[in-house]
Amino acid sequence: MMEYLGPDPVKAFARLEEAVGGDEIAQWYFKQLSGELSRPETQWISGIGQGLRSAVSATMLGKLPVSMISDIGYSTVTAIQAGMKADQVVSHIFKQVATLGQYLGKGGNKDLAAQMLLETNHIIESAQLLHRFGDLSGPSTSIAWLANLTMKATGAENMDIAARVNFGLSMSRVLAEGIEGKLGRKFNTLMERYNISTDDMAKVKGAIENQDGIRRLNPSKIDDPFLQEKFIGIVQAEMESAVPTASVRTQAATAMGQARGTAAGELTRTFGTFKSFAANVVFNHLTRGWKARNYNNKWAGRAEYFGMMAATLVPLGVLSVVLSDMLDGKKPVNPLTAKGEHSWDLIKRGIRKSGTGGIFLDFLSLDYNSPFSGSPSLEFLAGPGVTLVADSWDDIWSTMQYTKDGELGKAYKKASKTGIKLGGMALTPSNFWYSKLLFDRLVEDQFKDMADPNYRRNVQRSSRRLRKDTGQEYWWDKGESRPEFLQ
Repeated sequence: MMEYLGPDPVKAFARLEEAVGGDEIAQWYFKQLSGELSRPETQWISGIGQGLRSAVSATMLGKLPVSMISDIGYSTVTAIQAGMKADQVVSHIFKQVATLGQYLGKGGNKDLAAQMLLETNHIIESAQLLHRFGDLSGPSTSIAWLANLTMKATGAENMDIAARVNFGLSMSRVLAEGIEGKLGRKFNTLMERYNISTDDMAKVKGAIENQDGIRRLNPSKIDDPFLQEKFIGIVQAEMESAVPTASVRTQAATAMGQARGTAAGELTRTFGTFKSFAANVVFNHLTRGWKARNYNNKWAGRAEYFGMMAATLVPLGVLSVVLSDMLDGKKPVNPLTAKGEHSWDLIKRGIRKSGTGGIFLDFLSLDYNSPFSGSPSLEFLAGPGVTLVADSWDDIWSTMQYTKDGELGKAYKKASKTGIKLGGMALTPSNFWYSKLLFDRLVEDQFKDMADPNYRRNVQRSSRRLRKDTGQEYWWDKGESRPEFLQ
């Protein structure tokens, strides 16, 4: 690029834009790539938006490790499409699950991947994880620190690193075996996608090493700097497919080309919170699936790719839903015995939980996993940050109206419910997957019971609605200090 268009990236992009006739979305991508969209125009506006998104994230991502079970599915699909053999795929899956303990500290596969130039440093890893689910970069605030704490304390950060590193090492094995001619059609397709020729593969054969009895391509040993960069890029790109990570394109699209620190920019970023993961699935897997070919037959290729996604991701999504329900104190729906609408409801929730359909299917089961009382459609369209502000303002306004009208009992009840909800959000550890249910039952529910004389009646109504909608009951009822089996 620099050789033909010069060292100035702005001028280079202007020439490319002139050549293709101008494209607004391409401008978004370039502004994101050049950092223009990340530079706040007004610091305090950026700080408000950043703080709001971080607060919502610290609250809602407490059960993130449960949702990240679907990473195994994305990793499996990517591995198979890269040409990995069946036994290697199974081995890779078990490693991804079983070796998580290595990442609670230093060492192990993480150091090996770093030596091979396959993984980035810890700071970038953390930023990548935050970008998987929302736009949380920007000014450093105490609230943003809480969002980072959630990622660390719940184990989500370690899971993310484990998944990326394990896939990177598996990919280096695929490259070694493919270059040595041990793999077939899918590997050749992979090389064509990245414009790697037979001559290129011959030049990097000397970088293949034996590591603990496994032959891997070690990019750090490739002499040609151009080829070294290309093969590192292949591994990084496949890692981002296996563990869907927001790319420049995804970040630019969810920001809609609006600069940080402007009203429009902060609103679009707040709207995009938790949508970057689903958008990235569209840009990555759904796009790859649409372009897939099976012996030059595009429909056979699409059927194979999307069928593989459904077969691996939906069951994992259902498993994630079952575990999530248990952590909410609900008796899980048995996916093998569920019937009728309850079965279909479980499948819909599994699809959405796994992100199988990307952002297109996020309208399914919108009322689940929402801590807010507002419209689920509003929450999806406006984003949880906007919904939180709207709900809180509605509660405050109602409290003021009750006070003005002299209905102090209703004002106290409304203010208490609002305070309990916001107080629970402020106590970030109360939202971690391993502590949330204890906090809900032993603290929050008890305060609600004291503040609302009708709380027990509302709980019974909620339990009947749950039984009707999903066929479920609680194994630890709301408002109770002990679970059912200990009473």
